[in-house]
Amino acid sequence: MNMSTELTMLRQILRHARPNVLIVGSWRLIEAVRQTLTPLVALPICLCLLPGPLTLARGRLGTLLVEDVAALRLDQQTELLQWLSKDHRVQVISATSTPLFPLVQTGTFSETLYYRLNVLTIHE
Repeated sequence: MNMSTELTMLRQILRHARPNVLIVGSWRLIEAVRQTLTPLVALPICLCLLPGPLTLARGRLGTLLVEDVAALRLDQQTELLQWLSKDHRVQVISATSTPLFPLVQTGTFSETLYYRLNVLTIHE
């Protein structure tokens, strides 16, 4: 499937549901998907740029965009997972150029967080 077809399917899915989305690929792909998603996601949007401090939305609704999720330290992964486990109805859209499952296998990325973020995956 080409990227245009995948983006069209993604638009259709997001009109009816708000799954967490994991984008794995080049930054060109990540930017194209993010531009497609922005008009379709719930407001407010909280952008978390990594590496750096983990910035989480204060409200219970909206969308959290996590750029370079593979850069999360284990303590940040735990913090994000605890935050998501509370009564938040926030859609998480995370991006990385590094495949996460090998990081799960080596213990440097939380398996629980991986499966929480990996509801819908878009990759090259």
